[in-house]
Amino acid sequence: MSEENEKTIGRREFLSSAAVLTATIPLALTLTKSLGASPLKSDRMPGASASAIRNVPVDSGVGTLEEELAKAGFKGATKSRQVKLRVPSIAENGAIVPVQVDAGPAANVKTISIFIDKNPTPLAITIKYSPDNGKAYFNARMRMAKTSNVRALVVMKNGSKLYNSKLVKVTIGGCG
Repeated sequence: MSEENEKTIGRREFLSSAAVLTATIPLALTLTKSLGASPLKSDRMPGASASAIRNVPVDSGVGTLEEELAKAGFKGATKSRQVKLRVPSIAENGAIVPVQVDAGPAANVKTISIFIDKNPTPLAITIKYSPDNGKAYFNARMRMAKTSNVRALVVMKNGSKLYNSKLVKVTIGGCG
């Protein structure tokens, strides 16, 4: 009786099940990580030996732009060309806006924070650096809800705060 109920899996069924599983696992890990959990027990950015990323959970009660800037220590920051911020003047798609920040040697830099003023969550990311990183450099694609200023705030090891900002015009919406 048990032999009659057993089903043999054919090659096609096995491959289609494996494909579904392969596609589902990265999605589950991404969703888990975006909700603030760490499924891999790692808070380090791949390729950067000691960079910790601050994730903002969905239900964290994110404040206004002014509150987020104050929390990150933006008050008293000086605009500086030492913070090289590279973003396009016009982004054709707000879902993938390239953002690059170069702040020089990592031995001098404590953190880099990226703010996108008109996003639902203004603080996009904060990266902590150590001398092991070599260079305080960040490169990623960010989502932008609409035309907005992008700000890079760099907190130096000596306590000084430097920033640079640039207006990015978004022609197709990204995250809102």
